[in-house]
Amino acid sequence: TETLKEETRKISAVRIQKMDEEEEDSRFYSEKKERSKGALIGDSFHHALALFDYEKGLEQLSAILEEEELELIHQGKLEQYLNSPLGQKMKEAFREKRLFREKHFMQAIPYQELFQKGEEREEVLLQGIIDAFIVEEDGIILIDYKTDRIKDGRELAERYRKQMELYSAALEKILGKKVKRRVLYSFSLGEEVEV
Repeated sequence: TETLKEETRKISAVRIQKMDEEEEDSRFYSEKKERSKGALIGDSFHHALALFDYEKGLEQLSAILEEEELELIHQGKLEQYLNSPLGQKMKEAFREKRLFREKHFMQAIPYQELFQKGEEREEVLLQGIIDAFIVEEDGIILIDYKTDRIKDGRELAERYRKQMELYSAALEKILGKKVKRRVLYSFSLGEEVEV
């Protein structure tokens, strides 16, 4: 267990990628309470996949989601994912109990490791939730689901590169095993994007 100084700050890995252009004073504020429809759609997909039994079909959605969430899920896009090579790999890992979903983590890391500017020497408590990862003999496959509307996979990879690097480092430290692939699954594009 890592020891933290009293002045250690807490921040989520997702928030870090949005902070490059912001002022220091506004870095550590809480998210807005109002949620956009896009965020609600993303939450619905994440909730569905956190509880999804890969041995069953889409009919289980009504049992695992609230009615409001169910209305936000585009079932055709979810089915496309389930039939994709990644979806099939997840199904196999689920069956073999090598699939882990919605895993929370916290890790103290030096401020300078996150932010290249500034003189602060304190540690930051990085927290995040890993959507999914698969443990294989030769390493880990890290998976993050995205519902963003984007032009192409390259844009998505650049947008979430820092988040995936931070999640990879945390996972490697926690499990003592190398992350061999970092994959974003874009429901908007209907494809997986390597990061």
